[in-house]
Amino acid sequence: FGSFPPAHTVDADGRPLHSWRVLLLPYIDPEILPDIDLRQLYDEFRLDDPWDSPHNLEIAKTTPSIYVCPSRAPPGEKPEDRTSYVAIVGDGALWSGGGMATTIHDLLRNGSARNILLLESYSAIAWTEPRDLSFDEALAQLTDPGSGEDLLHADRGYLCDYDYGPHVLLADGSVRHLGHGTDSETASSLLQINDGGPDQDWASNDDAIGTVNIPRYGNWIRLAVFLLVAILPLPWVWSYPTSGRNDPEP
Repeated sequence: FGSFPPAHTVDADGRPLHSWRVLLLPYIDPEILPDIDLRQLYDEFRLDDPWDSPHNLEIAKTTPSIYVCPSRAPPGEKPEDRTSYVAIVGDGALWSGGGMATTIHDLLRNGSARNILLLESYSAIAWTEPRDLSFDEALAQLTDPGSGEDLLHADRGYLCDYDYGPHVLLADGSVRHLGHGTDSETASSLLQINDGGPDQDWASNDDAIGTVNIPRYGNWIRLAVFLLVAILPLPWVWSYPTSGRNDPEP
């Protein structure tokens, strides 16, 4: 179609109807999700009705796993209907909203490798909902040093959870890891399409890659109790090695 999809479709009065995530369904390689017929799923939606009509909400219960980060929905578990991948919508961003689409030509000043197309965000947004992040919301997430309250692209261990921070999909199709605490100037430039973009080597800045370790205190306490119970009897055994034994008759 010569453009990226619009952030959402709109009705005759300009009210949002369906997300770009619904619009992409017929164009996704069926081999990626062989257990779901994405074309049939798309055809079941009533695109002239709002996303939250009774009929469309029922169809939306089938959540394509590609819209949920694997660390949010572990393999073998049914993914929730909240998406992990969102657009950034607003003035100056790649997604303008209002049913309008952006073309590659619109990105010539920055170049497609210097514009964020999608952001990994563990949102409360349903995958069919015509809602994404505003510019300010995305900027706040990218510059957040990481609070550990909402793990992004996480590796969950027994003693600690490792929160690696968000990945981003750039307009050239590449995926980069930004981590936590990207500086405000770089983050803002990546979100805007008409500012010339950040320096070419922005992605190699190690200072922008931050991992937050969140201790699982409950498991630390369990481990401490286990070790205490296991080790506490040792001094008694060393002092009285024959205590509790029945010596043989002389």
